[in-house]
Amino acid sequence: MTLSRPFLVAGKPAGILLFSAAAVASGLCVLPEGVDWRAMTGAGMLAGIGFTMSLFVAHLAFAPGNTDQAVIAVLASSALAGTAGLLYLRYYGSRGYGHSEGE
Repeated sequence: MTLSRPFLVAGKPAGILLFSAAAVASGLCVLPEGVDWRAMTGAGMLAGIGFTMSLFVAHLAFAPGNTDQAVIAVLASSALAGTAGLLYLRYYGSRGYGHSEGE
């Protein structure tokens, strides 16, 4: 179970960034005004806290009573993703992101 934790934490941010970059590069869309790739990275990291589907799949994949490790791994991954996203955005937010010169 512990091998799945890095994939739960890194998979969503990587997917969000890669598909967003592909959409922007293809001209399908543009990043909103005031949003840069650092903000997208932070949003991707925070998306890692979504664990509902992981829990659902774990309950389908394992026999009743054998899902405890999966649930613990998913909850730990969600906590790690939320903490990493918070720290990342706090670090870059303290650099004046999103504030204009006149404010």
